[in-house]
Amino acid sequence: MTLRRERWEAEPLRSGTLPGACNRRGRAAFTILEVLVALFIFSAVLTSLYATWRLVLQSNAAGLLIAANAQRARMAMQTVEEAVGSAVMFNSNTNYAFVADTSGNFAAVSLVGHLSDSFPASGRFEGERIRRVTFMVENGPDGEPALMMRQNSMLAADTDKVESYPVLLAKDVSLFTMEFWDQRKNEYVNEWVNPRLLPPLVRITLGFGVRQRRQSEPDELVTRVVRIYGVGVDGSLQGGAPTPVRPN
Repeated sequence: MTLRRERWEAEPLRSGTLPGACNRRGRAAFTILEVLVALFIFSAVLTSLYATWRLVLQSNAAGLLIAANAQRARMAMQTVEEAVGSAVMFNSNTNYAFVADTSGNFAAVSLVGHLSDSFPASGRFEGERIRRVTFMVENGPDGEPALMMRQNSMLAADTDKVESYPVLLAKDVSLFTMEFWDQRKNEYVNEWVNPRLLPPLVRITLGFGVRQRRQSEPDELVTRVVRIYGVGVDGSLQGGAPTPVRPN
């Protein structure tokens, strides 16, 4: 028994190896298959993280675009509402004409309004509140239809060159229409033919963008009904020589 045990313990010393050393040396490295599986799992995790990150960015961009469009539509419509609602008229003075052109693809309107100090570009007119305001759709800086507003001073002489101040209200405009309330017909009409009268109600529709599926429907549509409280001042109440005052 003693000789056999000594031979068994001496055998590893002759071969230069310890029991189980081969097994431990085999488990110390990874096989090619294990490396490939690890790389595949790592790439799948990275792809999932990238897809999630891209989805978050796209959702954020879409949310910001929707908010910007809503703000743009609100501000543009608010400006048109304020100008139309403040319209004034002097019947015998053609400079106060209410001119509306609805024959084209986009409506255009020009009127004289009593505007507030907070109205856009009011600082350019140094406190002159009664001004002519014109709204029309033109090609913007990027070539797309844009709603433009121009203002002119009413104090300048007819022979003077009146400077107009353009203001870009909204881009990517796909619809701009106006309808006017006709008291005789008791309904809205698409054309206002008498420039010396003010319509009591104006229905304004402003659209932005175009859907891809239906090219005739804007992405965003805003409609407002504006009441004009101003009435035309009769010509007999305007002008004329002042009545002389006799001294006592």
